[in-house]
Amino acid sequence: MAEQKKPTFELFDHTADVGVRVEAASRAELVPAAVDGLYAVIGEMVVADATPPQPRSFTVNGSEPVLLLRDFLSDILYLFDNEHQRLENVMVQEFEDNRLTVLAVAREIDVMKSRLEREVKAITYHELGLHEAADGCQATYIVDI
Repeated sequence: MAEQKKPTFELFDHTADVGVRVEAASRAELVPAAVDGLYAVIGEMVVADATPPQPRSFTVNGSEPVLLLRDFLSDILYLFDNEHQRLENVMVQEFEDNRLTVLAVAREIDVMKSRLEREVKAITYHELGLHEAADGCQATYIVDI
């Protein structure tokens, strides 16, 4: 039996933006690594001690897996920008060709203690990709900063 590939992400420069490349054994395992990649672009986030974790559920419908991933990342960027929350314990329930369902725990960020390095405006469609092969999956997305 082949050794299972550990989900990973890496950041790369892209003109005035930042690219994120994610690798994992499956589509479902790409998602938590893609979330980690987005948060790495934003900076170091410190969770507020006094706030309890909030269970969150996300369902994204669409026509292509890569667009589902992009739309989900846009949803969590909105959550960060508007509610100052980050996701933890990201778990994919379903990642089909036309639906992505994710369960997670949202935690409030202590903005004063966090080291936010970049203001992320959007997850773009530019160079957006998701490729599946026998040895795993790779996704690429560009973050507009």
